[in-house]
Amino acid sequence: MLDPVELADGYDTDGGRRESAPPVRIDEIREVEHHGRPAWEALMRPTDSYDPRCSCCPLLFSAQSVARSGSLAEHMKPADPRYADAHRVRLDVGTGICVRTEEVGGDFAGRGHDVAIETVDEPFPDGLFTAARRRRRG
Repeated sequence: MLDPVELADGYDTDGGRRESAPPVRIDEIREVEHHGRPAWEALMRPTDSYDPRCSCCPLLFSAQSVARSGSLAEHMKPADPRYADAHRVRLDVGTGICVRTEEVGGDFAGRGHDVAIETVDEPFPDGLFTAARRRRRG
């Protein structure tokens, strides 16, 4: 599952981290339900200080993510890419996990991901987390 820390930690264009450089502009915040769980959804637009945590799969694929991390190999770049105008992002309220993204506008409109959280804080048998013991023959 994706951790949305990259939505909260900007990168100063001079090369240093600072809190006063927000990585995204946030609009249209609302409470929604996602696969039966409470979630927050917002429309997000990356700023020049957006700093994806992973160069191959930024949470908000954009001109900013490509410029910052080179998230597209040269042979994969469209001739004249039209990036999303914004990204609809949904966070699970109970866990803070990013459960859904969707590109709004651009060449990949509608593309994103969707995660269903099936359980949180449920007890599981210890046997699921321990190595199976081998029986000695003989």
